[in-house]
Amino acid sequence: MINNNPKPLQNLIKLFFIQASTVLSLFVLIMARNFLMFFSAFLFLSIPVSSQLNENELYFPGFKDLSANLTLSGAAKFEKDGVLCLTNDSERLLGQAFYSLPIQFKNSTNGEVFSFSSSFALGIVPSYPNDGGHGMAFTISPSKELNDTAARHYLGLFNKTNNGNASNHLFAVEFDTVQSPEFYDIDGNHVGIDINSLISNESSTAAYIDDSSTKRELILMSGKPILAWIDYDASENLLNVTISPNSSKPRLPLLSFNVNLSPIFLESMYIGFSSSTGIVTSSHYILGWSFKINGQAGALDLSSLPSIPDKKKLTAPELLKWMGISPVIVVGLTIILVLGIFLLIRWRTFLLEADQTFSFQFPNSKVYACQLWKEGVATGLMNPTLRDSYCEDQVLRCINLALLCVEHNPMDRPIMSVVISMSTSEGVKLPMPKQPAFSIERKIVVDNASGINRTENTNNNFTISVMDPRSTGDDTATYEAAMTHLTVLLGIKL
Repeated sequence: MINNNPKPLQNLIKLFFIQASTVLSLFVLIMARNFLMFFSAFLFLSIPVSSQLNENELYFPGFKDLSANLTLSGAAKFEKDGVLCLTNDSERLLGQAFYSLPIQFKNSTNGEVFSFSSSFALGIVPSYPNDGGHGMAFTISPSKELNDTAARHYLGLFNKTNNGNASNHLFAVEFDTVQSPEFYDIDGNHVGIDINSLISNESSTAAYIDDSSTKRELILMSGKPILAWIDYDASENLLNVTISPNSSKPRLPLLSFNVNLSPIFLESMYIGFSSSTGIVTSSHYILGWSFKINGQAGALDLSSLPSIPDKKKLTAPELLKWMGISPVIVVGLTIILVLGIFLLIRWRTFLLEADQTFSFQFPNSKVYACQLWKEGVATGLMNPTLRDSYCEDQVLRCINLALLCVEHNPMDRPIMSVVISMSTSEGVKLPMPKQPAFSIERKIVVDNASGINRTENTNNNFTISVMDPRSTGDDTATYEAAMTHLTVLLGIKL
């Protein structure tokens, strides 16, 4: 007998759909769980590495896409490579960057300040070599908006009226590159601890202590990254400031200052940086930053932080500005220089022409005198105005004696005692002069082997010798006395 009852088939179909829906539900649940895990991971990876780890700890190994985390004011801005630029190299700027949320610094029960630690990498690039300003400071302030503050040596922290007021409740560690006598700065390259004032409570020339306990100076505006650590131990009321050009923290701090910050801090404070420029300027950068309450701030590795932007090359107007020279002055100096060169060339040409004319007429005074002597007309050397004052024999005797004193051979020159005897005793017969010294000409000789022109000293009609002294010490006096005597008599200069 055939069973026409359809219920078993319907039950089978129903069971199939129930099983299928169960499997499908499980599949959807698994996919949803995986999607949520993937989405969470995506969100985590989308958050910048530089972020707040918890309400009392910050870690910023660079500053990409952090506009929601930091509040910038003034000239401060984020560079595209993840560097925080507080000020560029324009004049009289101030720039500030603070973490957007306040940090609880005090125990609400007893009002005591917590210990804290901060580390950051800074870079200061002067506009011109070894000439920049003014500086920057790590700052803990009651507000993230420092209104009515001044640039220049005030570093964007205070102004002339509120500097030094206890109501400021402001703490800072300054990195100052200009010495301000008004604030009793020790030099133009120092680190200082400031409390409510830019007159530092403690300061030192920027330096670090190496492993051998040797203090090595650091130039703040070297354009190279410097790592800084600021550590406050509330149990000992001790503040330490340490800097280094390397990622490893030196064993000894640069500054160590005993201070109770509880009266200075409010319960909640803002942390950040402030910087300024004046007439002298620098670009001030923060490459990375970490901070922690009641613990050690996260370590920063300089090799993994963004680099300081390359300094642009100076243009000609900027170079003149740095040197303090107006373009008008440059043009004027250029004109004067060109005119000076032109006049110098004209003067040299005039001298050469005059020398050639004189050399043609009077080739060499001593040679000329000897030539006239040999020709028997030596009286031609005499100044015509003196002809009536002296007799011709006296003049010829003086000329004869003078020519003997400038003989080529030193041994032919009379010594001083002989000169005196000859000049005072007319009965002493004087020897005839032979040839004078100092008669040198120059001519161009072509080297046949090389074809190169060269200049050499050559013989003229008299000699190519140079005046060599006699073996006695009277020679110089002999020559000078004879020349003076002859000059007086003849009115000429030999």
